[in-house]
Amino acid sequence: MTKKPVLCLLFLTTFISTALAIDEQELRYIKTVLWPQAYLTQDVELLDSLLHDSFEVVNDSGERSSKQDELEYIRNNTWDPGNFEYRIDRLDIYGGSFAIVSGTGMADTYTYTSSNALIKENGQWRAVSSHVSGVKSRDYVDQGAWLQSVHAAWAEEDDEFKNSPTSPLAGTLRFEINETGTVYFAENAGQLEWLLEPADQAAFSVLNSDGQWTWSSLAADTSLVRDNQTLPSGSTLDFVDQAKVGRFTVEFYPMKDTLTALVFDPDTQRIREFETLDRFEANPKFALTATIERFEDPEQLELITAIQRVKKRYRYAKLHFEVDGTALELTAYKQALEGYGSNVLFIPFTDKTTGKYTYGGGRYLIVDEPPEGNDIQIDFNLVTNPLCTYAPIYNCIVPTRENKLPIAVLAGVKKYH
Repeated sequence: MTKKPVLCLLFLTTFISTALAIDEQELRYIKTVLWPQAYLTQDVELLDSLLHDSFEVVNDSGERSSKQDELEYIRNNTWDPGNFEYRIDRLDIYGGSFAIVSGTGMADTYTYTSSNALIKENGQWRAVSSHVSGVKSRDYVDQGAWLQSVHAAWAEEDDEFKNSPTSPLAGTLRFEINETGTVYFAENAGQLEWLLEPADQAAFSVLNSDGQWTWSSLAADTSLVRDNQTLPSGSTLDFVDQAKVGRFTVEFYPMKDTLTALVFDPDTQRIREFETLDRFEANPKFALTATIERFEDPEQLELITAIQRVKKRYRYAKLHFEVDGTALELTAYKQALEGYGSNVLFIPFTDKTTGKYTYGGGRYLIVDEPPEGNDIQIDFNLVTNPLCTYAPIYNCIVPTRENKLPIAVLAGVKKYH
């Protein structure tokens, strides 16, 4: 006797899930196919069937138009956006008879966002309201070219994760060495280790003398590389020099008293299984122009890292921009004010996707400062995860409180699973 209620409940749950799936499919078809089709083909009858008699559309300026206004418009005007696509960013159904559909319309020369309310009466979904926000197509007038550039950047990043000997997925060990004598590196049980005593199978050694670290080869299959150039044994180590030892790569970060060595092993299950990073669909509304407000006297700060260390960065400028009419700002940092890397702006941030859809430690936006002027192109579709997401060998800066955005940046890379 107790099985009947359970079976009924299972049947009801399945029925509701199926009904919701059908409704979602119908709503997507309305917004991505039928609604644009009505305007493109001046199909007054089709648009009339999609809009409720009480329908009203409102734009950012507060201007309103009714269903009759919209029908009259398409009756007397042609709409030629060129290549047009409407992408749904969010779809929520409440009680089976009310829905909110938000998304982005992309034409050749502009984009816009809209939020639409629909109700279901007599088995048919019809729109009761629409709020449209005009969004400039940025300086990338050719949306096709912009989209190609985003996809190319993503493909390059995926290739690095899959094939680079220093892929973040290959990071296995982090050594921090502060010995004053000679330190030896050797393979043991399928992994690299460092020793204070010479080993029979040592691949190379490093020696700290007066704050400089010298690298020496001890095996024929070991080399030191800097900017794709092989260095001779006895060379002084510099930042990001790489020692090649069989399948291993060791990346060096020398300081006066400490040598940090990151060990990479590409022979890992994670790399073999890797195909692509998980990302939001490319969204042009998050590719925009910001205004730089440079600080008169950039202050060097100590920023906290994920492993409770500090990294020094210059608090360089504020970036001001808008998304959907909301004024926003982020602080940009620099590692150096002069010389190598002084044109790179580092912008760590969190937003309302942090911890839910994206990494709990925030994400990074990294852009080049323009050589002149106060306008800069920023594209959140190209944000990266802190490398701590992928391996514990990294020491990643934690975004500051002032870089907490009050919106959901549904663009760029998501959590790594």
